[in-house]
Amino acid sequence: MMKKLGLTALVAVIALGLLSRTEVGRWAYSHLRLAGSEAGTALKSLVSLETEIKRLDNEISELNADISASYKPLAHEMVEVDLLKKDIEASTKDVAAREKVVKNAKVQVDESPSDDKKADQAKNEFAAAWKSFQIAEKNLKTKKEILSRKEELVEQTNAKIKAMRDRQSTLKVQLQALRTDLEKVRVAQVESNVKVDDSRLAGIEKDMKQVEKRIAEMNKELALRESGEPGTSIEAKVEQAKAEEEFNARFGAKAKVAKDQR
Repeated sequence: MMKKLGLTALVAVIALGLLSRTEVGRWAYSHLRLAGSEAGTALKSLVSLETEIKRLDNEISELNADISASYKPLAHEMVEVDLLKKDIEASTKDVAAREKVVKNAKVQVDESPSDDKKADQAKNEFAAAWKSFQIAEKNLKTKKEILSRKEELVEQTNAKIKAMRDRQSTLKVQLQALRTDLEKVRVAQVESNVKVDDSRLAGIEKDMKQVEKRIAEMNKELALRESGEPGTSIEAKVEQAKAEEEFNARFGAKAKVAKDQR
């Protein structure tokens, strides 16, 4: 209840501040804008990149509606241009005809005697024709200026539509590149999360080496006990056998050596 009252009071202060442009109102409105901005930033951070890419893809597609909305006023202006061109063509002929009339009227004025009653009538006709010619010529000039502005507007609108479509295509390509990059990052994240714990294997190998060492020590000890001589080892026995074998190969068997000596 108190929160609702506090919020109502804050809204009232803001409203009064905006109406009266008080320092309190500006302060409250500033804090409200700050809170809204921070809330928007926090909300964006909660949205996944995949979702944000989907939103951008939808926004790019919505550009078609914006472009289509400009077709109707553009078509209207293009029709206006066509109609105005036809109107200018007719007005040009009308001005040319009025030019001939005013020139003929001027000839009549010049050829009429100054004291003739018809001279005054000729001057009135000339003045009316001249005024009519000026108005028609001014209207034609105005129509040509309007036509120029409309043609420029149509050209600019067409160029803007083309630029929007080109930019839309570029944005689609860029967004697809972002989607591909994100997929690569996600795969790399999965690979980094897949870890093989080989600590047990390393421990087993270490223990096996210790066992191997102990067995070697036991064999050494056993060999020493069997030889009866502290200095006689298995290696020494091997050397003895090797020496005897080499001797027999050089001087012959033991029996032959004994016969030669007798």
